[in-house]
Amino acid sequence: MWPPSCRPQFDKLARCYQQALEDERQSGRKFDWFVRLRPDLELADALPDIRALRTDGIHVPNFYWSYAYDSFALVPQAFAAVYFNTNEYTNGRCFSPDDYRRLGCRMGGCHCRLKHHLLNHSVPLYKLPQVTLSAATPSALQPWCEDGIDHLWICRQSEAFQRPGVQSGTGWQAFPWLGRNSSSSEL
Repeated sequence: MWPPSCRPQFDKLARCYQQALEDERQSGRKFDWFVRLRPDLELADALPDIRALRTDGIHVPNFYWSYAYDSFALVPQAFAAVYFNTNEYTNGRCFSPDDYRRLGCRMGGCHCRLKHHLLNHSVPLYKLPQVTLSAATPSALQPWCEDGIDHLWICRQSEAFQRPGVQSGTGWQAFPWLGRNSSSSEL
């Protein structure tokens, strides 16, 4: 089994979600989507136009080994509170070996906890057809992984997104496929 990193991971996501809510409150504008990307990963593929995706569920990679991959997701506003508060499923308690067996966890406790949390809330998941994630080098992450934003979802600068039509901000990147509320000033 994996080390008990789920609680800290999901605690960070919840804190970042609270920061996003505060930004919404201060700006008077709501985010339509949240992009959850683990800070040590990069996207190697272009994603579909986010405006064409269904908003009645969460979009995750189509990995055969995970029902709910915990390192990347496209989350519509309507499901953000559920997704980013996954520790509620077990009141933050780590899974025991009995929990793993009882719940049929085959791959890592974080994936399994997220899966059962989303199932408990009847959140539909849609599989993205092609998503390639690769490890980012720590030096590449330094400018964008500061306290308070190390698990923030939206727009890390990456060579994979250095193409025409992409705006560069001050350390953030605005992706055209994000649609409304994706400019670097709104992050």
